Amino acid sequence: MNLLTPKLDNRIQSIDFLRGIAILGILLMNIESFAFPKASYQHFTDFTGINKASWWWIWLLFEGTMRGLFSLLFGVSCMLILSKSDELKAVDIYYKRLLWLFAFGLINAYIFLWDGDILYGYAICGMFLFPFRNLKPYWLIALGLTLSLGLLGRSTFKYQTERKPNYLAYKSAMADSLQNHKQLNIKQKEDIGKFVEMGKFLEKDTASINSEIKTMQGNYSTIFKKKWVDAEQFQTWKIYDQAFWDEILMMFIGMGLFKLKVFSGQFGNKKYLTMMILGYVFGFSLKYYFMQSLYYDFDGFKKFFETYTIPTGALHDLARVFTTVGHMGLLMLIFNSNWVNRFTNIISKTGQMAFSNYLLQSIICAIFFYGFGLGMFAKLQIHQAYLFVGSVWVFNIVFSNVWLHYFKFGPFEWVWRSLTYWKKFPLKR
Repeated sequence: MNLLTPKLDNRIQSIDFLRGIAILGILLMNIESFAFPKASYQHFTDFTGINKASWWWIWLLFEGTMRGLFSLLFGVSCMLILSKSDELKAVDIYYKRLLWLFAFGLINAYIFLWDGDILYGYAICGMFLFPFRNLKPYWLIALGLTLSLGLLGRSTFKYQTERKPNYLAYKSAMADSLQNHKQLNIKQKEDIGKFVEMGKFLEKDTASINSEIKTMQGNYSTIFKKKWVDAEQFQTWKIYDQAFWDEILMMFIGMGLFKLKVFSGQFGNKKYLTMMILGYVFGFSLKYYFMQSLYYDFDGFKKFFETYTIPTGALHDLARVFTTVGHMGLLMLIFNSNWVNRFTNIISKTGQMAFSNYLLQSIICAIFFYGFGLGMFAKLQIHQAYLFVGSVWVFNIVFSNVWLHYFKFGPFEWVWRSLTYWKKFPLKR
């Protein structure tokens, strides 16, 4: 049992192992944006049988949690840098790393054409973590949970004061028209139109879907113009609407758990088991409730407002916190088990090169799906896209283990490190 976490070249292997799982798992969610148009699945694929089942289980088990685990580990990485003995030097290195990470986020979004990039957002979140570095661990965890509850409260307030009243006004107007046979006034007609507009995303817009497919199967210049608009939205107002809070709350929790030695393997297997059980019981209960509330047509959209007094999507944000903690408990139990040492060693190498693997995933998916490459955009079924994810995993794992046999750092890690310290580090072993 690895009570004292083994270190490889001054690295904490358990953290690399968790980071390896996170970087592989995050592609399960990102693949949707790489492979398919931004529309409901039933509009462009056979959303039945194995397609719907695979999507349903992937979302239940992993949606939000791999990004959540990655965010926890980002908080850990910040603490590892800021906990160095020479604090002034540590702060200097910390902010240089973040500024270069910010630049890599721009490259990933605008050059590698991944408009869902998280590096940019992580760099911004990291700028705000420094003042909280000395808080006691339970205060950091409480801060993260408070932000999560704050998001739930904000969404519930908006649902109760804006969205549900729109539905009730629509319902009243429709009742007057269909049941009471009344002549609708201008406001009632506007109420109907407003709610119908809210549910318009559920309609199949064939022209829009075909236009997006044509664009994504075009050349680099054509795709760049579209991705520029998408990335610009995601990296400006959208990031502060939801993503910033979603990411930073997990970073706070990660910082707190790091101080409790949860990530080092020294927390104790009984406590890891407790984390797993409680995380899964609360997390999967809320997630299942959320999954059952999903709707795929306008009738389901109306039924949602009849059935739920709070937005279940906001409950899902809370569920991912619990489920991520559950995953981490399970993974630490696996790490502390002697019979899977070879597996953990292999995945740890993948995590050691998490930065390179994340950027390589963008490059590989762009070449495979976009028109300047193989042009497979919108040509796979959902379950086939997940099989492609498996092939990328194999590449990430094999490439990482072979590369680190000959070199000290991953290729992009080496560039990032050299830029941060403004000197060329030796790369070969």
